[in-house]
Amino acid sequence: MFTVTVYFSLTYGPMLGLPKNNAETLKSIIVILALIGMPAGYSFNKRRLKKIPGELLLIEKLKIYRSSFFIKIVFVEALAILTLTGYLITSDNVFLLIFGLFFMVYLLNTPNKEKITSEIELNRN
Repeated sequence: MFTVTVYFSLTYGPMLGLPKNNAETLKSIIVILALIGMPAGYSFNKRRLKKIPGELLLIEKLKIYRSSFFIKIVFVEALAILTLTGYLITSDNVFLLIFGLFFMVYLLNTPNKEKITSEIELNRN
């Protein structure tokens, strides 16, 4: 679907013909939201994981981890969708570059056994 969207955007141009200064303003807004939203999601995740009591069962720890991780990833995904919307509106390739950065952040944060073990500190109890 992403490929089809990019193809039509490149073939037919932007969905809305925003003036150049409005497109630059949209880029600035996305960057500012990224500079605020990404650290907020990460700090929320870290604070929530540090508050996990050591005496909880593993399943309870994993439930807390899952909800905390979900909130962290929602920040990344929301910014990525906003960036793709900016691309569809303006057909400016810089938005695709920013989306690529968000996508890389998403891929780097995929959970695996080692990350989960270290983040919820299973050896702590």
